[in-house]
Amino acid sequence: MFAKPSLMMIVVLSLVMAVAAQEKTSDLSLNVSGLFTQESQNNGVLQTASNAGGGLATFRHHFTPRIAFDLNYGLSKNTQYYTVRAAATEPVFYGVQSYANEATGDLLLSVYHHGRIHPFLLAGGGAVVFDPTGFSFGTSSQERQTRAAFLYGGGTDVGLAHNFALRLQYRGLIYRAPDFGVSTLSTGMFTHTAEPSAGLVYRFSLPHLVW
Repeated sequence: MFAKPSLMMIVVLSLVMAVAAQEKTSDLSLNVSGLFTQESQNNGVLQTASNAGGGLATFRHHFTPRIAFDLNYGLSKNTQYYTVRAAATEPVFYGVQSYANEATGDLLLSVYHHGRIHPFLLAGGGAVVFDPTGFSFGTSSQERQTRAAFLYGGGTDVGLAHNFALRLQYRGLIYRAPDFGVSTLSTGMFTHTAEPSAGLVYRFSLPHLVW
C-alpha cells in the first residue's frame, strides 16, 4: 500500500537533486550605488547635478558561460542645478529636485573565470526618466522627462557560499542633460553619470520548458 507514495517521493527527490545539480544560468542582484554626474554647459547655461546614492536591481541570464543578458532597474533622487547667464545681467540660479528612474538592458561578456572571480564587460542602452518631486526653486516646471541612454561598464562577481556572490561593478550612463521642458534651462548637450555599485547576487537555474 505504500508502494505508490514511496515511488512518488523517489521521483520528487530525484527531480530536486537534478535541478540542484544544474549549472546556475541566471541570477538576481540587489545593489547600492553612488551616482556622480558630469556638468554640461552650452547656450549660456551651466547644468550640474548633486551627487546621490541609489539602488539597482538586475536580472541576468547566461546564454553561454561567457555571454549573458541583463535587465536593470535603478532608482535615485538628486537635484539638477542650472546657472543661466544672460548678456549684461547677473547669473540666475534654478534647481529642480527629481527621482531618476533607470530602465536598461545590456549584453555582457565574461572575459575569463579564475576560481571564484568572474570578471565581465557590458554595453547596452535604455532610458532614464526624471520625475520631479515637487521641490524646485526659480522655476515652477514639474514636467516628467525621459532621456534615451547609452550604458557601458564592467565589474566582477566574487563567489561566496553556495548560490551567493558579491558583485562589484562600474557603470556609466550617457544621455542628454534634462531641462524639464524649460527651453531657458536647456544646454542641448550630453552628460555622463558614473555609477559605481556593490551588491549581493543570488544564482539559480530557470526550469526548462518541455513542449
